[in-house]
Amino acid sequence: VHQRGIDVDPEKTRALKSLSPPKNPKELKSFMGRLSYIRRFIPGLAAMMSTFTPLLKKGQPYIWSKECQEAYQQVQQLIARLPTMRAPTPGFPLKLYLAATNTAVGALLAQDSREGEESPIYYVSRQLKGAETRYPKTELLCLALVYAAQRLRHYFLAHKLQLV
Repeated sequence: VHQRGIDVDPEKTRALKSLSPPKNPKELKSFMGRLSYIRRFIPGLAAMMSTFTPLLKKGQPYIWSKECQEAYQQVQQLIARLPTMRAPTPGFPLKLYLAATNTAVGALLAQDSREGEESPIYYVSRQLKGAETRYPKTELLCLALVYAAQRLRHYFLAHKLQLV
């Protein structure tokens, strides 16, 4: 925490960047758990993690595919340039951006600064479960809104909100 906002501890990002690709389900769970610690800083994390989820199912062989390697490298690139989050400024409205894919839903809570520059406050995302994967796009966006409202309720109660 500093004057500009909130950053991830550089030691934690250095430790994550130095990890080699997981070789078994236990290492993969460990990697995913470490990412969970900094998930508010990573846009679309759930969509990237959906590539790894089938590897953790019981009875499934652990085969590290090309898609897994690409998702792992994408996560590593994002870790290298995590954004600085800032606390919301009272009196300025928040902006909520929604996103939905075939595997996950997510949202970005942001706010314009006094200088007019938009800054992220919080990223949220989660993987789709069961029948949710068959929802039409509009229902997925509604699901993203409901999920964001649940996770970011305290921000919504304290500030005006613009849905973008």
